[in-house]
Amino acid sequence: MQMPIISKYISALRVNDCQGRVLDMEDRYSATMIFPIQGKICFTANGVSTMADSAHPVYISRGTGYRNECLEAASSIMFNFLDDIAPGNVCPLPKAPEGIVGETLWEIQKAQASGTDADMALILSRLYFLLYQLLCKEDCPEQDVLSPALELIGSRFADSSLCLDDLADAAHISKVYLGKRFVGRYGQSPMRYLREVRMKHAADYLREKRPVGEVAQLVGYADIYQFSRAFKKSFGISPSAYLHRLFSE
Repeated sequence: MQMPIISKYISALRVNDCQGRVLDMEDRYSATMIFPIQGKICFTANGVSTMADSAHPVYISRGTGYRNECLEAASSIMFNFLDDIAPGNVCPLPKAPEGIVGETLWEIQKAQASGTDADMALILSRLYFLLYQLLCKEDCPEQDVLSPALELIGSRFADSSLCLDDLADAAHISKVYLGKRFVGRYGQSPMRYLREVRMKHAADYLREKRPVGEVAQLVGYADIYQFSRAFKKSFGISPSAYLHRLFSE
């Protein structure tokens, strides 16, 4: 399919569908990209059925009529927006590079909290980057190079000793080359990426009403003050203020 022009961002969210659920949509209110994380969904439009699962996301343009049948209990990430593509069939998309969909959801949800023009522009840029990875790049060799480092971050983000040397060793490349790949792929250094992963988990732990000191240790910070500074860089407020905002009502 062609690269769409996005005129307006609407929402980004996780959706859970129970097995056997059927939804008939006559005139979809927005375009959407649907990325099943688990489970299997069948979309039928104009008599053509398209299967969607973790390896096969789909694109549905605004105004399309279709039937959504959940064949297996499914959890999906959806990005909704207005586009310039005429209503038509549900379009299969290539499998997304590992980690990019969850990362895009995280960055968009973080940006939309303020709703400033700059943040809205950031959201559109993230959507376009995701589409570019899906539609315009036949392969992503840098993703293959980074995969071992990304896996190490995912499994050892709570390890305070995890360092740049460890990530470079895992990927079997130099620290300089690793840094260039991360900046080219994510727009930030490997260690800043690690910090953002830690802060994402920290926010999740705080929502569970865990004490700030405990959360700091769970995400790899032995020093609670260093953790608080890192958290404020990511969210604009301290962990204690974040907790107060969540549970003040």
